[in-house]
Amino acid sequence: MQAAARRIFSDAALRKTAKRVMQSYLDKSLTTGEHIIYRGRFHWLRWVLAWAALILFGWVVIGVIAFAWMVSRMMTTDFGVTNRRVVLKRGFFTRTTEEIASESVESVELRQGVFGRIFNFGSLRVSGTGDAEIQMPQMAAPIEFRAAVEKSRTDHPRSAA
Repeated sequence: MQAAARRIFSDAALRKTAKRVMQSYLDKSLTTGEHIIYRGRFHWLRWVLAWAALILFGWVVIGVIAFAWMVSRMMTTDFGVTNRRVVLKRGFFTRTTEEIASESVESVELRQGVFGRIFNFGSLRVSGTGDAEIQMPQMAAPIEFRAAVEKSRTDHPRSAA
């Protein structure tokens, strides 16, 4: 009995369980032969804004609420590009996912203001065939993300009809 308990609670078993629990939606949803080309991430300024809200308004309940909301949005959002699709997942209790197959991507629009160009952040809108569209959140290195979308798209050209 003790040997079985040791196996269940061994470091390897706990690491394996923790790895499975901590996997992102993007990792869990990969299909056979699919791999991640680029994983999006939030810019460090988003974290600075969340902490600034806590520090400046923390003495009021509003600051704590603003901090919790901003951090929870960043922690429960997962976005990236695989060799077959572009994926955006939001939410924890209720999950909302938006996906466009690589061969269906028609355009990628970059939105980056002056500060975004200086600090390398911005947002993207990925448009697919028909009404398919994904509005990506503000992210770090949006040009790299766009390049990954383009790479995925050129690796999977549209089939001729």
